[in-house]
Amino acid sequence: MSEIRKQEFKRTDGGTVVAHYQRYIGGILLFEENFRIEVDPAGTVTRLHARLVPTPLGLYQAADRTPITRARVQEIARQELAGQDSPTFDEPKLMATWEPPYVLWYAGGRLGREHYHAWTLGIDASTGKIETRNCLDTRQYIRAPDPNAPSPCKAFRKGDEPKP
Repeated sequence: MSEIRKQEFKRTDGGTVVAHYQRYIGGILLFEENFRIEVDPAGTVTRLHARLVPTPLGLYQAADRTPITRARVQEIARQELAGQDSPTFDEPKLMATWEPPYVLWYAGGRLGREHYHAWTLGIDASTGKIETRNCLDTRQYIRAPDPNAPSPCKAFRKGDEPKP
């Protein structure tokens, strides 16, 4: 129970109490695991949602290691996005996952002159190696976009291209 922390506790206008909890391993948010409970004014649990994930020994070991610094993560992200179209940078977040390498820094921001493209790098908190690379076009379209149109995401995902 010491790993479970309250994230939100509120009463809705209708009197329902909503409690949201998340799990932390070694003080690091295990972002895939959460619990949400809703209780009506009569005290009846009306909704219970829990997402549970495995917690292998390697997760606890990784959480015990000292992670690379936030400044180093920002440096890695800036180097990786050098030459990209007008990137912005949000504050990196340290999070745990149940899959190796277990503890990652997530750096993210926006790309393009209109900043419609959201990018994220998952960086191994022990080694600084980029483990995941995601980019999403956040525009809303009336019709499907031209798949051949230039996109900041295509340039960002340069490392994801399959080798011939």
